[in-house]
Amino acid sequence: MIVVRSVHRRAVVTLLMVLVTATTVHARPGMRTVRLRMEGYFGPPVAEQPTETNLVLRIGADDRVFQVTKGRVPSGRLMAADVFAQVRVHKPNFTLRGPKALVDKASDVTDGALVVIDGQWIVNSPDFLLAALAPPRARP
Repeated sequence: MIVVRSVHRRAVVTLLMVLVTATTVHARPGMRTVRLRMEGYFGPPVAEQPTETNLVLRIGADDRVFQVTKGRVPSGRLMAADVFAQVRVHKPNFTLRGPKALVDKASDVTDGALVVIDGQWIVNSPDFLLAALAPPRARP
């Protein structure tokens, strides 16, 4: 009887250790994401429209220059400028990923049209998970 309980206990402990290890491996720190919202327009800079930075975005097979007029990280300690500084090493700076319809919508935006790009940046990579794309809200 004591041997059976001991074997059963070892099996349960081993199973728990495997489950904990599997979850830890899956949630590795390199997969951290940061929510980022960027307002701006595609194309070359316009003199009367000040920008925070310009980025190269890969949308499908095309690389397009995006002039960021306002960047924001809604929560956490990072600022949008910190994110932009970190993605400078990547060429293109961001690769937009997401539902095909949304990526196609981003591809169809004409140069000079103001747009808001909302999504999550995967830290230490150029991948940007596109969540929404819309014209900016009118300011009162």
